Formats: sequence, structure tokens, C-alpha cells
Amino acid sequence: MLKMRKTGEVKISKIKARNQSRQRLKTSEPFLLETSW
Repeated sequence: MLKMRKTGEVKISKIKARNQSRQRLKTSEPFLLETSW
């Protein structure tokens, strides 16, 4: 139970980090965004 919650939190934090980097790419270089995603 505890391990499941921990992996869920890790997954959420990974998604948050990915969204942040995606947003940063979008603001700085849109063409990079298209090639990387």
C-alpha cells in the first residue's frame, strides 16, 4: 500500500516535470517542441 502510493507520487512528479519542460520549450523554441514530442 505504502509502496504503491510512493510510485504514484513519483509518476505524478515525473509528469509535472515533463509538463514544465514542455512549457519551457514552448515559450523558448516552438520548433524544438514539434521535433521532440
